[in-house]
Amino acid sequence: SSRRRHTRFKCDWSSDVCSSDLSLAEFGQISFPVAIELLNRVSKVQLNTGARGALAELHVIATSNSEVKDRGIPTPDIDEQRVQAFYELFNEAGSSLLIAAVILGEIESIPLFQTATNLVGLSIFRVLLKDRGVDPDGVIQVESGFKILGRSTYESLLKQYQSGTANGLKQWIEFVLQAISFGAQTSLDLANQILNDER
Repeated sequence: SSRRRHTRFKCDWSSDVCSSDLSLAEFGQISFPVAIELLNRVSKVQLNTGARGALAELHVIATSNSEVKDRGIPTPDIDEQRVQAFYELFNEAGSSLLIAAVILGEIESIPLFQTATNLVGLSIFRVLLKDRGVDPDGVIQVESGFKILGRSTYESLLKQYQSGTANGLKQWIEFVLQAISFGAQTSLDLANQILNDER
């Protein structure tokens, strides 16, 4: 099969087995080129230069094939105190996985943007795992994990998170951690396949 240089992982991947782009495109219901651009941009995002700018840039990319007018501009008239608390999460000490899960839930729940919040959320989620040392090389295919669990499950448990209950938060975090686990297994399976192909 054809092969292409995959800049995020700094190695050659067979185009028929590298599934992050395909999973994001399917899960986020966007075109394949936009998914590629989003994930390639994720590898270059530096949160130490500011989460606001990074999120705005990712939103611009996520909506590049749409007719959205307010690209990169947060939702107007949102709760400023909640937004401020949201941005403070990026500098919060503690479990990186739990913080990343809450940030993903908050992006969707505020909602930070009027459109494409799930795409921005999943993209910054990957950035957080990289930036906080959970997945410094960006090899975990978290998009595949969410795709395996299903969009309907994602939306259902997001509603539980948005209920504001302790149980809703617990269910959301468990779901996100499961998606990471499935994404890691997908990456491991891919690595084993590549090694077997090279033998």
